Amino acid sequence: MAPTPPALEAVTGPAAGGSMTGRMEIQAPTSGSPVAGRLGFLFLLYSLQQMPLAFTGMAVPILLRQQGASMTAIGMLGILSLPWILKLLYASWIDRWHPPGWGRRRGWILPLQAGSCLCLLVMAAMPPGTGGLAWLIPLFFLNLCTATADVAVDGYATDIMPEGRRAAANAVQIAAASAGFILGGGILLMGLEGWGWAPVMLTLAAVAASTAAVVFWHREIEVIRPASDPRPSAWRVLRCPAAWRVWFTLMLMVGCAVPPFFLRQPFLVDAGFDAARQGGWLIWAGQPACLLAGLLTGKLLSTRWRPHMPLLLGAVSCVLCAAWAVLAALPAFPGWGGPFLYAGTFVLYGLFGTLGYHLIMRASVGAGSATRYATLTSLMMIGGFLLQPLIGLAADRLGQAAVLGGLAATAPLLAYAAWRRAGATEAAIQELNRAASGI
Repeated sequence: MAPTPPALEAVTGPAAGGSMTGRMEIQAPTSGSPVAGRLGFLFLLYSLQQMPLAFTGMAVPILLRQQGASMTAIGMLGILSLPWILKLLYASWIDRWHPPGWGRRRGWILPLQAGSCLCLLVMAAMPPGTGGLAWLIPLFFLNLCTATADVAVDGYATDIMPEGRRAAANAVQIAAASAGFILGGGILLMGLEGWGWAPVMLTLAAVAASTAAVVFWHREIEVIRPASDPRPSAWRVLRCPAAWRVWFTLMLMVGCAVPPFFLRQPFLVDAGFDAARQGGWLIWAGQPACLLAGLLTGKLLSTRWRPHMPLLLGAVSCVLCAAWAVLAALPAFPGWGGPFLYAGTFVLYGLFGTLGYHLIMRASVGAGSATRYATLTSLMMIGGFLLQPLIGLAADRLGQAAVLGGLAATAPLLAYAAWRRAGATEAAIQELNRAASGI
């Protein structure tokens, strides 16, 4: 389906909401809000949504490593990301049904943010490593609430952004993630040792409540959809060969980006750097680098350089891992190495995130946008889910320097394969969008 110009946006139906028929009636056109305003709202929503996950994603591996957990055990924390993979099973339901009276996307985001707030309140009483494995339960449900809300948020972003501004929306996603990382993974991580676990989690619960308030006061922008809009289905996406061609390209890029990002925190704990030091590096080295990389990538994706971006990803990963392997082999890890690793891994994150999500957004235009976006995102995350414990096991057995050397050697090969597939990937994206009426 072709992107709908802002001036032609209209009210979706049925007005009462909650219908399972999947049919939507076209109403009279309404004036669209400025694109800048949409980008601003998406930035605020994504950044507030990111804060709790940024803190837990940064703090939990550091705390567990300080308590003596192995790299393999830390890699197994990837099981907490299962909701981000399994959301494809119910994304189509979120795409075609919503609680009545609140809006197609807003009706999901509001209650799920309330659920996130409740999970964080429970987590305040359960620091990592206490009570056996019980502390993982609220953390799992926090991921479940956030992953489910993300289906609606990503579908909303895809719906309201015109074709020429989707690269800007992807850059905003990365910029918002950077802001959330600075606040949640930086400032709050630095305050963890002084404030303690419970006050930090209560602060994050207040952030989740603030996110719900922002969504509550937002007036949802609604878009034209055909009266015969079919029921979206993740199963139809999975049965489409084009989806798997897009997925294979994403997996090649995951192999370049995910392993260095996973290794950073435990490696620096072993080198003697605590959570407060790492939180500071994230603020002044990691996130500015991520923001610049994301914005630059978003700009390049709007030019003729777009097909060549996987080569840039592979080059950055290769140089980073090679330099890191050299530093890891030194008798003493240098003090400047910590900021270097944070800057390098977050450049990689900004580049990969903008590139990967831009590819997914372009493959999710039209009917069933949230379903396709969630399905492709879940498929992409399978790579990280499988890679983390394998990389952790290899680091335990072979040493981190050897693993980093191997990553430096394989990243260019993976990137070259993704680059050679640029034509096939573009054709798969177009095929998915043409098939949108049946997905």
